[in-house]
Amino acid sequence: EVEVSDKLPRVAVVVKPFENTRLVGITCTAADPALAAEYANRLASEFRDSEIEARGLQAQYASKWLNTQIDETRNALRKSEQELQNYSRRAGLMFTSDQQSSDQEKLKQLQQEFSNATADRISKQSAYEIAKSASQDSVPQVIDNDRLSGYREKLADLRREEAELRAELTPEHYKVKRVAAQIAEIELTLKKERENILSRMANDYTAARRRETLLAAEYSAQKGLVSQQTESGVYYDLLRREVESNRKLYDELLEKGKGAGLASAVRADTVRVIDAAEPAKFPYRPNLAMNFGIGAMAGLLGAVLLIIGSDYVHRGFRAPGETAVHLHLPELGAIPDYNAGVARFGSRKRMLLTTGDGAHDEGANQALVSWQNKPEIVTESFRSALASILLGGATGKRPRVILLTSASRGEGKTSTATNLSIAVSEINRRVLLIDADTRKPQLHHAFGVPNTWGLTDVLRERTNLADVPLEGLARETSIPNLYLLPSGPAPANIANLLCSERLASLIERVRTEFDTVVIDTPPMAYISDARLLAQLADAVVLVVRAGQTTREEALAIKERLVADGIRVSGTILNGWDPMSTARYGYYSYSSDPHETAQVVNS
Repeated sequence: EVEVSDKLPRVAVVVKPFENTRLVGITCTAADPALAAEYANRLASEFRDSEIEARGLQAQYASKWLNTQIDETRNALRKSEQELQNYSRRAGLMFTSDQQSSDQEKLKQLQQEFSNATADRISKQSAYEIAKSASQDSVPQVIDNDRLSGYREKLADLRREEAELRAELTPEHYKVKRVAAQIAEIELTLKKERENILSRMANDYTAARRRETLLAAEYSAQKGLVSQQTESGVYYDLLRREVESNRKLYDELLEKGKGAGLASAVRADTVRVIDAAEPAKFPYRPNLAMNFGIGAMAGLLGAVLLIIGSDYVHRGFRAPGETAVHLHLPELGAIPDYNAGVARFGSRKRMLLTTGDGAHDEGANQALVSWQNKPEIVTESFRSALASILLGGATGKRPRVILLTSASRGEGKTSTATNLSIAVSEINRRVLLIDADTRKPQLHHAFGVPNTWGLTDVLRERTNLADVPLEGLARETSIPNLYLLPSGPAPANIANLLCSERLASLIERVRTEFDTVVIDTPPMAYISDARLLAQLADAVVLVVRAGQTTREEALAIKERLVADGIRVSGTILNGWDPMSTARYGYYSYSSDPHETAQVVNS
C-alpha cells in the first residue's frame, strides 16, 4: 500500500506485467474512485518522465565522449600542421608528383588507405557507441530502415485496434488475445531487427578496427623502406598526409558530434499510456453476493466433511444388529459392557472381565464373576448367545465343538469362551474348555491352575489317545461339569502340531467324553492357528468388540474363513453400552428378592 499524503486516504497500488508482452497494468484501490484513477494516471506519467530522463542521460554521455574525441583530434591536427610547417622551413623542401618514386607512391597509397581505415573505424566506433548508449529508436540506421518503419506503422495500427477492443471486450476475449499476440509478435520482431542492426554495427566496427590494424602494420613497414630512400621527402609527405588525415578525421567527428547532439536533444519516448485509468462506476468490494455464496458453500462443505468424518470415526460396531447388517452373518448374542452400563445400577454387582488380557487372580477371579456373583443381565446375555449357537447348527444338529476367534486382542474372546462354558455347565452338561492360544494363554489364570502341562503336551505325546484316561486330557475346575485343558508350554513348532492327525484324534476323543467342547483360539489378524483349528469345529463364532473392532477387520476375518471353506455360524457383539443406544433397554436384576427390577434406558 502507498499513502498519497498524511491527509489523504490510503491508496493500494498493484503493478502487474502482462505475460509475453511489454505491457504493464497499474491497479489502484481507494475509497474514492476519482482518487484511485488520478493516482494511477499520475503514477504512469511519472514513470514515463523518469524513463525519458534516463535515456536522455545515456545520450548525453555518448555525446560527451564524442566531444572528447573531437578535442583530441583537433589538437592532433594543430600539432601536425605545426610540425609540417616547421619541417618545410628547416629543410626548404618542395616536392611535386613527378619526383616521387614507386615506393613513395605505394607509401602514399597505404597512407591514404590507413587514413581512410582509421576514419572508417572511428566513424563506425562512434556510431556503435551512440547506438549502444542512446535509444535504439533514435539510431539513424533504425530510423531509416524501411522494414522497421513498416513494422512500426503496423504496430501502431494494432495498438489502436487493441485499445478499441479492450473498450468493448474483456482481456480474456479471443479477439483481444489475438491482437495482443500479434502486437507481441511484431514487438519481438522489432526488437530482433534492432538487435540485428546493432550487431551488424558491432561487426562493422570490429572489421574496421581489424583493417586499421593491418593497414597500420603495412604502412609502418613501407614507411621504413621509403625513409631509407628519401628520408626528407617521405618525412615531408608523412607530415602532410598526417595533416590531411587529421583534418579529415576532425571534419567527420564534427559531423558525428552534431548527430549525437541531435540524438541527445530528441529524447525517444519508449513508454506510452495505452489505456488511461477512469473512475470506476461501482465498487468491487465488498461483494455481498459473492461473500454470501462463499459462506453458503463453506457451510455445505463443512457439513459434508462432518458427515464423512463422523462416518469414518464410527467405522466400528456400536449396537446390536450392526454386525448382521455389515457382515451378513447372524448375530448370536450381544454382551453388555458391565463397567459402562450395568454397573451403574445395583450396588451388589461386580465387574466382568471383557478383555482377553484379563488380570490375574485379584480376590474373586474377574473372568468367573458371572458364576461367582451372578449379575443377571450379563448371565442372561451369555445364556442367550449359547442358545443361539446350539440352535443354529448347519444340519439342524446341535454343534458339539464350538470355536471362538476374533480379529485382534482385547476384544473379549477369552472371557466370552469362559462364560459360555459356564452357561453350558449350568444346564448340567459336561463341557471342556480348551485354551488353544499357546502364544498368550489366559485360561489357566482365570481358573487358578498351573500351565506346566496342557494341549501342546498332549499333541507331542506318542501314547494312543484311546488309552489316555480323562485325567490325562483335562483338569476339573471348581465349577461343576466344567473341565479345562490349558495350553501348556508354547513350542516352537505349534503350526506342525495343529496340522497333525493327533489333533483330529484328540477332538474325536473329547467329543465322546463331553457334551460340548469350547475352543479359545488366538486372534486371526496375524496368526493362522484359528484357521487350522476351525477345520475340526462344528461352529465357528466371531467375537467383535463394540467401539473397537472395525467393520473392515471383521469382514476380512469372515472372508478369510469363507475362503478356507469354513462356515461362520455368527457373531457375538461384546462390550456394548446399553446406555448409549436409546432404542435398546434392559432390566437390572438382583439376586436379592427384596430388590425390585427396574427398566433402564427403555
